[in-house]
Amino acid sequence: MYYAPWCGHCKALKPTWVQLSDHVQNTDVVIAKIDMTKNKLEAPEVKGFPTIYFYPAGAEPEVYEANGRALQDLKDFLVKNSSAYRSAFPKEKLPEPSSEVIN
Repeated sequence: MYYAPWCGHCKALKPTWVQLSDHVQNTDVVIAKIDMTKNKLEAPEVKGFPTIYFYPAGAEPEVYEANGRALQDLKDFLVKNSSAYRSAFPKEKLPEPSSEVIN
């Protein structure tokens, strides 16, 4: 996560980010944060805060563009996109799509 300490959205996400980091502790999954007020980076492109990038092993990074920022939303993203996460947490699955028909 690329963040700024003055950013309200970053402050709101911080507890969830810490929970996610604690959850993956002692696995091959790394959860990190970079204070953009103290680090000047040429890449990746960060237009707003927080900006979350996923860095899969051996592949190009991708920006997290999902709407959800709850702990389960982030876990679901990792289940879908991270083989290291799926290896560490084989019992975690994506929720089944709803089959309910709305008229």
